[in-house]
Amino acid sequence: MYFLVLETSSPRGLFAIIKDKKIIFKHELSFGVRHSNELVPAIEMGLNQSGISIDNINTIILGRGPGSFTGLRIGASVAKAFSFAKSIPIITVDSLKCFEPISEGPFATLLDAKARGIFTQKGLKEHAEVYYEDQYKNISLEDLTKEALDRATFITAHKASFASKLPKDIFEKLIEMTPEPNLMLKMALKKSKTALFHAHDLLDLEYFNSPV
Repeated sequence: MYFLVLETSSPRGLFAIIKDKKIIFKHELSFGVRHSNELVPAIEMGLNQSGISIDNINTIILGRGPGSFTGLRIGASVAKAFSFAKSIPIITVDSLKCFEPISEGPFATLLDAKARGIFTQKGLKEHAEVYYEDQYKNISLEDLTKEALDRATFITAHKASFASKLPKDIFEKLIEMTPEPNLMLKMALKKSKTALFHAHDLLDLEYFNSPV
């Protein structure tokens, strides 16, 4: 089976093509991608370089946020366009659970939610496996400082957004990473067939801001 993986909830997005459980193409999107016109040609290039077409894609895996309205809208519009044209089902996965730290131990992924504070998703990497708590939290800076005492690593897709928001000791522990397509695939495969979306369905996206 072929999977098209899309993650555009943050400025550091990506798309990937996975055959069965092997990544055959991966492309990091430029910071601040603002329009689907930038994403579609990149996907077409990836399909061509992989020797396949959109007709070969069996499922689209889409990061559902939380994230910016603009970023999520871009990924969703592209996913739904392909879904409509080729009747490809869509599975959404939690964007804050798409990261895999290098080192083992407790960690947390962070998202700067602007006026809504800081979103954090706790996780643990143990014996090369990554585990996440069920739900992310919206926490204050004071609570995040307490979290730093038992979290060896903090991960974000966009470190610069925290430059003036975090204390120096936490900022120095913050690692910028891109989402991991294989983790997104694992989450998608755990979902039942009832979790599939189709072109005319309303996707369960989660914005941290409202459309302007």
